[in-house]
Amino acid sequence: MSDYQHVESLIAAEKNISLAQRDLFEYMYVNKNDVRASEIHNELKNLSNRISTLIKDRPIKKVVGYGLCPHCGAKGISRERRIDGNDKCENGHSYPSREAKH
Repeated sequence: MSDYQHVESLIAAEKNISLAQRDLFEYMYVNKNDVRASEIHNELKNLSNRISTLIKDRPIKKVVGYGLCPHCGAKGISRERRIDGNDKCENGHSYPSREAKH
């Protein structure tokens, strides 16, 4: 998994945790005496903080040139100079230029 894909998956996980925290918070509002819900909420909060730290600490390569491969996230290294041409990434994948991630 490339750094780009790894950071994308961490961001998606952080969003899912935020949604779970919101739902749990609503549950806790109605069921104020549920101790386990409070413990789960604290665990989710800690997990969210750890993921945020991972995202901040993860170096993200600046995308230059031909963007990133949609298959593996590697840097594009060449581009065909024609209409609807293809790009090629560092790992050898070939893909339409319009599908490169920028």
